[in-house]
Amino acid sequence: MEALLENVSEVWTTAIKYGYTIRGAIEFGEIYWNENELIGPAFNNAYRLESEVSRISRVIVSSRLNRVLRNLANDHRSDITDHLIANFRKDVDGYVVVNPYILGHSDEERLSLAEKLRALAKNSPTSLVKEKYAHLISMLSEKERNAIGRSEL
Repeated sequence: MEALLENVSEVWTTAIKYGYTIRGAIEFGEIYWNENELIGPAFNNAYRLESEVSRISRVIVSSRLNRVLRNLANDHRSDITDHLIANFRKDVDGYVVVNPYILGHSDEERLSLAEKLRALAKNSPTSLVKEKYAHLISMLSEKERNAIGRSEL
């Protein structure tokens, strides 16, 4: 999970630096693959969450992965699980998401990413597209991590 979150952070940060952003979803469960295809219930649900629910730049955690995190937080309390849980937050619509606070490696870098997003929003062709950046800009500009609490999982 730590490696996954680090990769999400690097991809998201790099995308913003190059003038884009991402949205996605993380699921936990069965997948099947061969050299030509990747399929299975977990893959299908992650795709559904990304395409139908995410809508803005964020990475949603599926309800199944949320249960895994809750079990870790409650049944295996340690500094390691506390550190892992701190990478998530509850979003305004109730979904658990990857906390954008993990983007960048410092407050300075997060604020720089927020400025890059403000420039992207300013140059967006429509107000609807501009609005898609607002929530992420707000979270990157926060002074505190606003991580999820064990009781919120």
